[in-house]
Amino acid sequence: MNGLRFHGFGHYAPDNRIDNNKISEGLDTNDEWIRTRTGIKNRHFVSEGQLNYEVAKNACERAIKDAGIDKDDISYLIVCSFCAEFPVPSLACMVQEELGIKDTCTCFDINAACSGLL
Repeated sequence: MNGLRFHGFGHYAPDNRIDNNKISEGLDTNDEWIRTRTGIKNRHFVSEGQLNYEVAKNACERAIKDAGIDKDDISYLIVCSFCAEFPVPSLACMVQEELGIKDTCTCFDINAACSGLL
């Protein structure tokens, strides 16, 4: 992997956004407490029936566009998530299939575990 470089980055957040006030309803916390400790102001939730590989696919399409490359130029596909629906196949492999990225592309997931990683 000598000479490995990132050429583009992509992100995607679903439209369904919920702020800390809504999250803290019924809990012993509030927006100020959450914001000062985590920096989080709101969260994005997938719509009913939307799967994580669809969200990851949208982010990957943006990364490809940001890099200005063709999907056939991709050698590695890394997907970072903490809530993949399936342990196997990996989320990265599902995105690879959805986008039609070549079989020789190395794909793997990184478990994000918490918002601190992002």
